[in-house]
Amino acid sequence: MDYTDGPSSKINIVLRKVTRKDAEVLLNWRNLPSVREFSKSSSEIGVTTHEKWFLSRISNPLLNEFFFIIEQAGSSAGTVRADLVSDGVFKISIIVDSNYRGRGIAKEAIYLLLQLLKEKYPNSEIRADVHKDNLVSINLFKKIGFKEFGQAGNFRLFKKLMAR
Repeated sequence: MDYTDGPSSKINIVLRKVTRKDAEVLLNWRNLPSVREFSKSSSEIGVTTHEKWFLSRISNPLLNEFFFIIEQAGSSAGTVRADLVSDGVFKISIIVDSNYRGRGIAKEAIYLLLQLLKEKYPNSEIRADVHKDNLVSINLFKKIGFKEFGQAGNFRLFKKLMAR
């Protein structure tokens, strides 16, 4: 199923559920130096490690429920997901391909993801851990209405309460 109901008709993206065919592009995005720089683990991930993680995710409906490829004009532009970390609490992760950055795609994708979470889990809390040096992401989450509530190591912690 695809989701396309975001706030800006100019961006025109689709969230498509991740499938097995997405394994390679997800690994490539994860291993980009610009992504690793702001990740909790900055080392490259090997193919075997990634495949094991990826297959365990997509075969588990609870882990795969909010795991999407961001598409624009039929091309894969990034990935966004929300992981259930505790009862009613989800953590967002997003990567936008370097060729698609600066177009508002991340904001649109997070907006769509939040709409899906709100529909299914209307009273949930959504969190994001953002590297303290990732100013673009810090500003993005603030613009979307996330509030900073702490810091853990090199990461600033943000949250947004979803209400009906």
